[in-house]
Amino acid sequence: MFDARRITSATMAMRHRLDGARHTMPNQAPRDSLAGPVPATAIAMWTLITSDGRLLANIGSEEEARRTVHTLGITQLRGPFSWDVIDDHRRQFVAEIKHRPGVGRT
Repeated sequence: MFDARRITSATMAMRHRLDGARHTMPNQAPRDSLAGPVPATAIAMWTLITSDGRLLANIGSEEEARRTVHTLGITQLRGPFSWDVIDDHRRQFVAEIKHRPGVGRT
């Protein structure tokens, strides 16, 4: 399995607290209490799959998915969205990223 601490982006910002309330930035006006709920939007997500059975879903961008592949070990480009990888234990496998269009967001 993937080590979540190793492959998650350190730059990914937490946008909502656990209770669902939105963080307010210092220069951001407070949200109008009369405004209706934000409509659901489609968000394209990426999934990383390896030939040895590992899977990491819901990667936010293609760039982040590509960076994640390179954290797995030494890479060599195999195709536009796949790499041959040799990890720290000299295990060889193929890593591939796949685009998953439009996931509804609430």
